[in-house]
Amino acid sequence: MVKIIHVVMLFIVIIGLVGFTEFTTDEPEKDIRSEILNVSYADVTKISIINGLSGDSIDIKDGSEITNLVNCISGFPFTKMEEQKDLGGYLYALNFYEGGQRISTITIVGDDIVQINGVYYNSNTTQIEKCVTDVLESGK
Repeated sequence: MVKIIHVVMLFIVIIGLVGFTEFTTDEPEKDIRSEILNVSYADVTKISIINGLSGDSIDIKDGSEITNLVNCISGFPFTKMEEQKDLGGYLYALNFYEGGQRISTITIVGDDIVQINGVYYNSNTTQIEKCVTDVLESGK
């Protein structure tokens, strides 16, 4: 009987430890990648890009270019910035549309800072801008 009690107690301790570690694991970087647009990528029918330095704008309607741009941007990890004050200015503003309705906005503020639907994020890379410039140059 004592042996059964020890086995049951051991089982309870193991279950408790597993449950405890499940709730205390650190989230190193919130994985915003799959939530960048907050919609299915297949729903995006147009991306409007505005160059914040020149004011030039272009609309991307080609499905493969849309997919390439979305995959490129969503391939980077983003971490929500603690301070959410307006940083002013931007390199590129990207508006994502489904039909005629805007469904998401990504603003590339700097080399490693983006604003996604009004929330600022840091990235551990400075290559985000390259995603946009690659698409713009392929469209020329």
